[in-house]
Amino acid sequence: HLMKGVRNGARMFAVDPRRTSSAQWADVWLGIDVGSDIALANAVGREIIAAGLVNDDFVRHSTSGYDAY
Repeated sequence: HLMKGVRNGARMFAVDPRRTSSAQWADVWLGIDVGSDIALANAVGREIIAAGLVNDDFVRHSTSGYDAY
């Protein structure tokens, strides 16, 4: 699915402390420090919520613990 998106023009951002094989296809590689991925995920989640971009239907049917988040 990843490569199909890239071939169709999607931009890819690889977030990983290692330059994985997927990173070679990325437009941007963000080589974060080991262990900082959770902080990054929380920051991205906070921005998605603050911008009103949450897919409420998906959250309701496909996740658990969102209210605590």
